[in-house]
Amino acid sequence: MPIVNEAVFKLNENSKMRYYVSKEQVQNALNNNVVILDTRTTDEFSGKRQKKGVSKGDRIPASIYIDWAEAINYNGDKRMKSLQELEIIYNKLKIKKNDPIILYCHSGVRSAHTTFVLTQFRV
Repeated sequence: MPIVNEAVFKLNENSKMRYYVSKEQVQNALNNNVVILDTRTTDEFSGKRQKKGVSKGDRIPASIYIDWAEAINYNGDKRMKSLQELEIIYNKLKIKKNDPIILYCHSGVRSAHTTFVLTQFRV
């Protein structure tokens, strides 16, 4: 088992500009071939079920769906899947590594997880 050292993570101003987009930027992205990646559950994406506190189910038009949990080995040790497994999963989306991508979910937790996978694992 690897040794894990505790660290403090703080998002600096440059990172905030890189990892945060406004509603207007999302609207503009729809017209500029930016990939919009929905990281919620299948039921949320389809509108069948909404997360508590959501008034109605919907999705951003032309968004691509991937459940954030696809990256986790839920049937095993509950850890992140291997790089090879992640590459297979994310390659199915037909997104190129240099494509601009906006990720979203309901509160930012699941999209943050997928941002981590896409930026740190280089899938």
